Amino acid sequence: MSGRSNKNFRKYVMPCWTVLLVSLALIAHDQFSHSVMNETLSKNELVMPPTEQQPKHVIAPAALQPPRPTPPPLFPTDPKRPIIYLIQMEGNLPPPNMNGADILCITWKNRRDPCVFLPNSTWTSGRNYMWKMVTMMDKKYEYYVFMDEDIVVSNLTLWEETLFRYRPAVGVPGGIAQVHPGVDITVESRVLTCFDAAFNAFHYDLVHDSLVLPYIDLFDKFGWWTSQLYMIYLTQVFYDGEVMGFFRPTTTNGQHRYYPRGWNLSAANKFWEEFIVADRELRKSFVGYSWTAKGVAQPHVTKQRFQAPIDLLSEFASMENPYWSRIAKIRASPNGMPPLAEGEAITFSGEDMNKMFGHKTKEYK
Repeated sequence: MSGRSNKNFRKYVMPCWTVLLVSLALIAHDQFSHSVMNETLSKNELVMPPTEQQPKHVIAPAALQPPRPTPPPLFPTDPKRPIIYLIQMEGNLPPPNMNGADILCITWKNRRDPCVFLPNSTWTSGRNYMWKMVTMMDKKYEYYVFMDEDIVVSNLTLWEETLFRYRPAVGVPGGIAQVHPGVDITVESRVLTCFDAAFNAFHYDLVHDSLVLPYIDLFDKFGWWTSQLYMIYLTQVFYDGEVMGFFRPTTTNGQHRYYPRGWNLSAANKFWEEFIVADRELRKSFVGYSWTAKGVAQPHVTKQRFQAPIDLLSEFASMENPYWSRIAKIRASPNGMPPLAEGEAITFSGEDMNKMFGHKTKEYK
């Protein structure tokens, strides 16, 4: 080859080969990156971003997937803020942004996008719907905060910082924690036996692998407090010492509506002992509806796991009595709200606490 031809080869042909090789390298890199990204998405179980019409922190219904037999025990997806707020709302106002945290919201009276509208749902059935939806989501969180819309936390950043420093099975802020008058609440945290159910942070394992959730809806026509009471009782039995109240972030509750407030503690306790946890040995840490503070809580240095043993879950799931048979139906339901069969609902004769709150109407609206 002549010197001139060789020069033309270098001038025109070699750059073409260079461009081709670079293009092939970029294609290979892109395929490798795509493969790694897919693998990462699979491992971390990320959810697709919500639609542009919705605030980024609101979980869209399209993100909810069909139920799987066994949710994988992986959490959290986003280590920067592994928490979601599940909010029950009337629907007159837009959902709070919770400082940009993920939220899932439902409304029971008025439609309010992007919340799910569940007309005339009860407190219990609304909670169970949200519970069922998050168990079907691919995205996982370390804590799931079930809350009423009228609860306002004084310092949300402090609340989350304290929650993730202590890492309890259940965490509640001041005003939700229930302790006897005279108990020192100038400390940062105490171990609790009782708490209000209006704002509760449940660890991943209590949502996905425990006997605490879902809530029982058999008593909703009698009173909405009973479903909360049994949830609290179950935490006493199975998570003794791991329910913590944090007193420095406080809460206020600005609204008190009419709803069924039938109350009969002795009847509720009798049903508890007969059908829910009859084994006295299991009930050794049970104290009942007692606002006992067991001592100052200690932070957990590392992430905790609170999974219930499989044999224990199987034992209670197979019980054929009014409580656990109904819980099995709720778990198997696609939306956590299976209709009650005729005669399945349970009521007690008890005091109507609505009179104490000044509610004169007898119809829930």
